[in-house]
Amino acid sequence: MPGRAALAKIHIAKKELGLSDDLYRGMLHDYFKCSSSKDLSDRQAGKLIGIFKEKGWKPKAAKSRKALPVGRAAPSSPGWHGRTKPSKGREGQINKIIRLCALLGKLGPKDTPEFLAYADGVAKKQLFRNQPDVKVVVEHLDSKQLRAVISALNKQCKRENAPGWEP
Repeated sequence: MPGRAALAKIHIAKKELGLSDDLYRGMLHDYFKCSSSKDLSDRQAGKLIGIFKEKGWKPKAAKSRKALPVGRAAPSSPGWHGRTKPSKGREGQINKIIRLCALLGKLGPKDTPEFLAYADGVAKKQLFRNQPDVKVVVEHLDSKQLRAVISALNKQCKRENAPGWEP
């Protein structure tokens, strides 16, 4: 059975090419003697994607979810502590990180890029330890990565018995 990414590409291509279900299943039967894309091998799934490309389908580039490498950080906006404003939906997690850093006494000067430098360092140590050329900015992390940073900061607050910390 092909992986989820390959199955997703197949179904996106089917939709974008406007193939009816009968035509799509006919193609599967004619080329691979099966009735469902889940019955394909990885190699056959690759061939089917190639067939769709020959018929004019153009896959879109995948979105990257990694932190930005050094020199590619987004410009900071002076309206958010001198740093890049976080994406919608992640502001609560960033605010939690700010509160935890404040409890630990690890916040930099407000309205400077160093405001969350400690949290950036924790994120790099937690998530990108083996990638020395990556500059981590917590505002660029996804929700799962932010949860890892919050967990590490919570553990540190517990270890240091930070005043005002509650689990």
